[in-house]
Amino acid sequence: LSGILDSEVTGSTAANLYSEIEEVVSEQQLNLALGVQASWGLGTASLKTSFDWAKEDVRSRYVVRYTQAYYTVDLDAPQSPSSVFGPAVRLEDVSAKIDAQHPPVYVSSVTYGRMVLFTFESEYSSEEMNAALEFAYSGGVDVSGDISVTYKDILSRSKITAFILGGDAGTATRTIDSYEALIAFIKDGGNYSRQSPGAPIAYKLSYLKDNSPARMSFTTDYEVKDCVRVSQKIKVTLQSIAVDTASDSGDDLELFGSITAQGASGPMTLFSKDDNHYVTIHEGQIFGAGAPLAETVIDVSPKAGQAITLRANLTDYDPTSSNDNIGNDAMVNPFETGWRKEVTMVLTGDGARVRVNFSLSPI
Repeated sequence: LSGILDSEVTGSTAANLYSEIEEVVSEQQLNLALGVQASWGLGTASLKTSFDWAKEDVRSRYVVRYTQAYYTVDLDAPQSPSSVFGPAVRLEDVSAKIDAQHPPVYVSSVTYGRMVLFTFESEYSSEEMNAALEFAYSGGVDVSGDISVTYKDILSRSKITAFILGGDAGTATRTIDSYEALIAFIKDGGNYSRQSPGAPIAYKLSYLKDNSPARMSFTTDYEVKDCVRVSQKIKVTLQSIAVDTASDSGDDLELFGSITAQGASGPMTLFSKDDNHYVTIHEGQIFGAGAPLAETVIDVSPKAGQAITLRANLTDYDPTSSNDNIGNDAMVNPFETGWRKEVTMVLTGDGARVRVNFSLSPI
């Protein structure tokens, strides 16, 4: 077999890729999730030790089986059951080992390539982890918006271990410490070559009596724990206040008032000025362009129907006449829209246009 591959393949040959994502909730279920092929190729002892079942802050655990099949070797089906036995084997010898309840099977096909079993432990919920894993194993292509950033953060803050069989790594265990390292690992070693020859990663069994595929089933009982996050902390940052249009004749605004953020408890102050301590912002300028103006941490309940409310109440100070109300508006950010994003509130009172820029980030 080695001679055939060496003589026929001179460059890299693409592999067939397949990935399977499964949540595991107990050590008993892990045996089923690993399956016969993984247990045979990699062994179960080291795989089981990658999970710390005693840790109470772990909310989700996943096993991802990532297979890169380089080539398959098939055995020609025997013409008759007797053809696989040597001439010295007697019928009574065979009858002592097998019967109708224990029919004989043979290895009819072996697939060579690379198998990687990734184990994931995370403080994030199973829904968050599953979405992040689907994103990564579909290619991890960046898209505009906040979702891809969230997925990267989830994976980077999770414990990831890779158990490798085949490819140019042989058999090895590797810890992956970032999202970028995970994507690079998935994309690496996807071709057959002399440096990445592959190892036996899967096999098929057939019944000797009629060459039909043999199937094996395993069952077990295990307890499923449903972990729900009841509270979360969100960092709210007041990034800047920008004056696009000033209503004053001097082309600037003397702003005072308050800007707050509110979650499950009372409002937290990000900006507070009275009319004796206003800030002057000229038209076209950004107050806080160099560094964030303020930040606070609020408690939230991460479930449907909950929201973070951002409120801005700003007034333009006028020493010669009455003050001008620029706006007293609130922006509601529901849980369903995500709490990792940039948010802009626009105030347009008295002919002015002021942008108040926030960022939300779970911690």
